[in-house]
Amino acid sequence: MLETACENVYHSAMKRIERTEMAWGKNHPKLVSDLRNLSELFFVFGELEKAKALYWRILDIQQNSKVGLLNPDTAETLLMLGEIYAAEKNLEKAEQLLQAALGILIKNNIQGSELEIRILLKLNAVLTLSNQTEKILQVENRLYVFLKQYAAKAEAKAKAEAKESVTPANPVSSTAVTVEVEKPRLRTVSTAA
Repeated sequence: MLETACENVYHSAMKRIERTEMAWGKNHPKLVSDLRNLSELFFVFGELEKAKALYWRILDIQQNSKVGLLNPDTAETLLMLGEIYAAEKNLEKAEQLLQAALGILIKNNIQGSELEIRILLKLNAVLTLSNQTEKILQVENRLYVFLKQYAAKAEAKAKAEAKESVTPANPVSSTAVTVEVEKPRLRTVSTAA
């Protein structure tokens, strides 16, 4: 059943890619999403060469688009390429790609994102496999800072939510207020009758 579902995803992606290529050309940015889905499918099933070829194609499209090479989406592509090279045990190339992905985030001032943590974790794993102690410490320091900031944000959010959920000790319903305000008028009406 899983194989059938994967085949359906594969054929569906291929049809969308073919239609997009016919309408927009083989290097149009509209292809990126479908190419990424297809390459992720290849990666999951261990077809690393096919996945790698598609990610390099995506990177080429991104580099030649208006968005350019410094876009966070490009950092995502570099991360995936880094993961493929790490899976192939080409640690030097994996590190190079992951460092490039981090560089994009730094140039765009996008530190503290979920993408950054994913890149840092993969880079830490690659550096650990290649026994680069000094670089590992640098990455772990960045991870520590990230986690410390994340914890502070989570604590602030929890405090804000706690403040919002606190109710007054003697809640007064709007009905009770209305009755108290209207009592004199009610007495006047009842004595007049």
